[in-house]
Amino acid sequence: MKALNHNWKVLFVFVAILFIFPDSGKSQYYTSYNAPENRVFFGGHLGFQFGSESVFDISPLIGFKVMPNVSIGMGLSYQWYSRDNGGIDYSTSIYGGRLFTTLDLIENIYVQFEYEYLNYEGSNNNRIQVWNYLLGGGYRQWIAPNVYMNFMLLFNLNEGNKSPYENPFYRVGIEVGI
Repeated sequence: MKALNHNWKVLFVFVAILFIFPDSGKSQYYTSYNAPENRVFFGGHLGFQFGSESVFDISPLIGFKVMPNVSIGMGLSYQWYSRDNGGIDYSTSIYGGRLFTTLDLIENIYVQFEYEYLNYEGSNNNRIQVWNYLLGGGYRQWIAPNVYMNFMLLFNLNEGNKSPYENPFYRVGIEVGI
């Protein structure tokens, strides 16, 4: 099962957003983000795909800045997946959680390591458990003080036939610092 295939048209739309908010990457937003009182953040991502493989994904998260350039956090994940494979219909709910660590390399650019657990019903009505180790990087596009969009490209380090991801895959989300 490869639930999240490469949909480069959607990625292009989100990258185009970078040009819609050209002044939003101002360094005062980044400086505010690194202020000691702004250590907790929350957000997540919402994804969808329609076609012979359809996916709806909602994944909230909460994190904590342990140092100005290092964050840790956790999140939940729910995905509804459906596939029409020549008259053989298959659908399942995929749920799980994740722990992550983010290291800011330079302003707005970061790397992320993530441990993710997923559970879904296989085609034989058996529950399948998958543990993924994800590594990648991303870019923050500031929208307002303490509000930014994330654009991440991730690789599953233990990609296999049970994993719902094809390498590489991307995520887009919004986070808010409080």
